[in-house]
Amino acid sequence: MGRFDLCLKRVFSKPRFFAAVFNGFYHKGRQVILPEQLTDQPVQEAYFMTCEEKGKEAKVFLKERDLLKVAAFKKGIRESFLVLGIEGQSFVDPFMALRVVIYDLFNYIFQWEEIKDRNRRQGKLKGDAFLAGTTPEDRLRPISTLVLDFSDSLDGMGTSLHSLMDFPSDEFRQMTPDYKINVLSPGKLSDKQIECFIPDVQALFLAARNASDRARLKEVFKSNSFFAKVDYSIACMIDVITQINLDLFKDEEQPEDDQRSVNMQLEYLTPLEIGIREGEERGFRKGEELGLRKGEELGLRKGLQIGEMRGTILAMHAQKASRDATSKLLTQLYHLTVEEAKHAIDLLPELVWGGN
Repeated sequence: MGRFDLCLKRVFSKPRFFAAVFNGFYHKGRQVILPEQLTDQPVQEAYFMTCEEKGKEAKVFLKERDLLKVAAFKKGIRESFLVLGIEGQSFVDPFMALRVVIYDLFNYIFQWEEIKDRNRRQGKLKGDAFLAGTTPEDRLRPISTLVLDFSDSLDGMGTSLHSLMDFPSDEFRQMTPDYKINVLSPGKLSDKQIECFIPDVQALFLAARNASDRARLKEVFKSNSFFAKVDYSIACMIDVITQINLDLFKDEEQPEDDQRSVNMQLEYLTPLEIGIREGEERGFRKGEELGLRKGEELGLRKGLQIGEMRGTILAMHAQKASRDATSKLLTQLYHLTVEEAKHAIDLLPELVWGGN
């Protein structure tokens, strides 16, 4: 198994990350699928195809998914289940849609066989139903497979069966059932879409999106605080995808409850870059504090001056001074222009001035 595949399975075998990609992609971050609802399923599936021709042996088809879990939901007094699969791609596979169809089909076949076996054991089947092995009440568990596309290319992957077929003309397209697959490509996600995922997964997708641009990758590391504490398995996957050579990847088994984290800012940024970043942050905070203090002092002085001017205007009015005389005094005491002094007087419209 290659490093990419191993890292993918280490990351998304953890229920919180597995649930996060489905919630972020399908539900815009709403916690519809909870980690505690998930249970692991076997990823290796085999199906036997019998052969009636003499001299030919039956074939065994063996397919192995990357990750497969079942989510359980309460539906009244009973439980309902959803089968969730993740397939990771580090390169473009033009026939990815067909691979997903095969994975899903095999799982549906297994469910179908299990239903028939259960019905026969329980003696539910009579007459023609015994031959079919199923009843009208039997139901399959729906399957949702999500392809995580970490390839460098943003195009070329077939996302439906129709995209792989050569139709004589478009009018024949409607005659053939299609099967579309869901693909999550970090390279195509906008900042707003990435914000739908939990911080560790955001870190993975941001790093993957900027893997080919070292300058931009460093800027992403510096400007996002969640890179200061990244889950160890995700940090290893970032290292493998971006090829920044932090030597984090190890071949030994990693327990699912591993709580280790990595400060990727310290691991990737040079001491000088870290010092610059910290200096910028301290400078910004200091400037903000100083600006607030200066603003408070300026506001206080301005408020006192306005209050003092109002008192002077009221005193001149009480002494029955003219509006012009009051304006002249304000220009002398507070270094105002004639227009500014008149404006200050107009702020007290309730005063009626006599004389000139």
